Amino acid sequence: MHELAMADSIVTGVLEEIGRRGITRVLAVGLEVGELMDVVPDSLKFGFEVAVRGTELAGARLEITEVPLTAECPGCTQSFRVEKYLFVCPICGNRDINVLTGKELRVTFLEIDDDA
Repeated sequence: MHELAMADSIVTGVLEEIGRRGITRVLAVGLEVGELMDVVPDSLKFGFEVAVRGTELAGARLEITEVPLTAECPGCTQSFRVEKYLFVCPICGNRDINVLTGKELRVTFLEIDDDA
């Protein structure tokens, strides 16, 4: 289950960032996850809950935004949603397409407790 390793990496990065900024309490961590990352959101949330135990992030929520897999055809310049991992332009049939979104794995926000 690669979600546990991802969660651990995310927690490590967030802990480093809040340490640099002097943040003492985080209420939520926002995360964008692309479809190509093949993540099961509930598994990632579980991994996050395990990884934050005993850290400054204990009790923080993980809010996941799933990013769809989209691409663009350089031949006909059509942008489209990639369905069922079929990397073919639905307009001209070109197989040499450019992935636009769907590879993301990034922290987008930290909700902090200003009173802490």
